[in-house]
Parts: sequence; C-alpha cells; structure tokens
Amino acid sequence: MNVRNIMTSPVITAHEDDTLREVAIKMLNHKIGGLPVINDEGEMTGFLSETDFVAKKHKIPFSRNHAPKLFGMWLNKDDVEEMYEEAKVIQIKEVMSKNVVYVSPEDSIEDLINKIMDCNFHRLPVVEDNKPIGMISRRDLLKLLIKK
Repeated sequence: MNVRNIMTSPVITAHEDDTLREVAIKMLNHKIGGLPVINDEGEMTGFLSETDFVAKKHKIPFSRNHAPKLFGMWLNKDDVEEMYEEAKVIQIKEVMSKNVVYVSPEDSIEDLINKIMDCNFHRLPVVEDNKPIGMISRRDLLKLLIKK
C-alpha cells in the first residue's frame, strides 16, 4: 500500500496571488487547516497553514532576543486587530512557507509516517511532477484500519 491509496483527492489549492482573506474564506468553507499554493502553471510554490495566521517568535536582528511576528511584521500588542485588518489584502506568497515538505503518491506508508514524525506536521501535500494532486493527513491514516 502507498500514499495514493489513502490520500484525499482532489486537492484544494490557493494561487500565490490570492489574498489572505480569500484563502481564509476558502479554508473555513472547506474546513481544512492548510493547503498547497500554486503558480499559473499549477506547480506548487509553497504551503499555507492555519499556523501562518498566528504570531510566531523570530530572532531580532543583531540581538539574542526574540519577538513575535505576525504576517511578516513585528507584533505590537496594541495593534493586533489592526494588523489582522491590514493583512486581509496581503498576497499569500508573502507569508507562505516556501520550503515545503511533501510526499509522492508512490511513497510507502512507512515513509509517510517517518516524514510526519520527523517534521511533526499534521498534513502534507502529495506532489507529482511538481503539481499537488492530493493531501495526506494524520486523519487519512485511519483509512488503514477500515480498508479490506
């Protein structure tokens, strides 16, 4: 058995020029936590996850300190709501993850589980010829228990 046998397909994608607001609507409507980002040729250029909508700590240049960033901007606790308002028009190519971990449809289930454990991601795109063809998540592993 391989990834192709349990992946979710077709995959829901976003275009790299879509805004954060457009993608948030798509993710909420489809009840998904992340999706591959594609260019005009349908090739995967990145990945956007619900974690990209939350502040993360980043090293302050020329310092040993860290501070939170949200949508690529340093977070000021007094301006959080304003930052979300302004972020509605940011294109996802500005905040998406570009070094994407993915699997091939022909990868074994063992390879998949090892990648999930190594990177501690909840979901991975399934990519063939540099184009996303499906998604695989921890939930998809449940299918292994019901397949005959």
